[in-house]
Amino acid sequence: MKTARSSHPRSRVELAPSTEAAVVERIGERLGVRRSRDGAPRDVVEARLARIPGYTPSVGDRVLVAFGPEESHVIAVLHSAMASTAEALALPDGARAELVDGKRLELRDRAGRLLVSYADGHAEIAAPSGDLRLSAPQGRVTIDSALDVAVHAGRDVSVQATRSFEVTAAPQSGDKGTKLRLEPKRVALTSPSLEVATARARLATSRATLVAQSIATTAEHVVQKIGKVELVAERLIERTKDTFRDATDLVQMRAGRLRTLVKDVWSVHARRSVLISKDETSIDGKKVLLG
Repeated sequence: MKTARSSHPRSRVELAPSTEAAVVERIGERLGVRRSRDGAPRDVVEARLARIPGYTPSVGDRVLVAFGPEESHVIAVLHSAMASTAEALALPDGARAELVDGKRLELRDRAGRLLVSYADGHAEIAAPSGDLRLSAPQGRVTIDSALDVAVHAGRDVSVQATRSFEVTAAPQSGDKGTKLRLEPKRVALTSPSLEVATARARLATSRATLVAQSIATTAEHVVQKIGKVELVAERLIERTKDTFRDATDLVQMRAGRLRTLVKDVWSVHARRSVLISKDETSIDGKKVLLG
């Protein structure tokens, strides 16, 4: 019978050949048994389990052990510790379903490892050495919890849905709260408030549309590389300490009225200047210097 591998080192104590009763102290690939003779306790010795039909070892069992100088073997069971506290149903593969102390129902594999436990409304399902799978080929899988649901993974968490995947966080008062919905060709996020904090972000898209009642942007440095900019606004207000604009070709401004207010000096430098007025041109100053 194969059992779980023990993490304890094997005993290297050489024993004189004898057959004695012993108590199972630990369970592993080999059983750790402690023998006692003349009331003197001995060290825990590792022993192979002989094929004993229907027997699943557990800590506290009294067994008969054939001790040898190199290897020891458990050859018989004198008393099972589970016998006085559990009613067991043995399965063909060596697993057992047990009613422990009349209060707890347990399902253990052939190595004695706990697979399913139920008591007082509390249940636990475990897969000690393999995968745990919940399957409903013709129906749905539903998990209901009045409190929290926690998922911990040592590596990855993967969720696949053929149609859609939806996560909702909303109080029971009827508030819509926050909803995230993933579809094969669409992702929708609805939330009263969205906060994103990251050291670096990159968005790559062929087309983007931003609709907002108010936008506030704060940045130490902004760089934009744009092929064409179209701005439509009822009012445009710019406040800056210095403004530098460099155009290699044409700068054109079309306005119903144009007023320029300069607090100190207005200087225009050009190779050639043309000023055309349909009605009149006025120049007012203390001094007008031409030439």
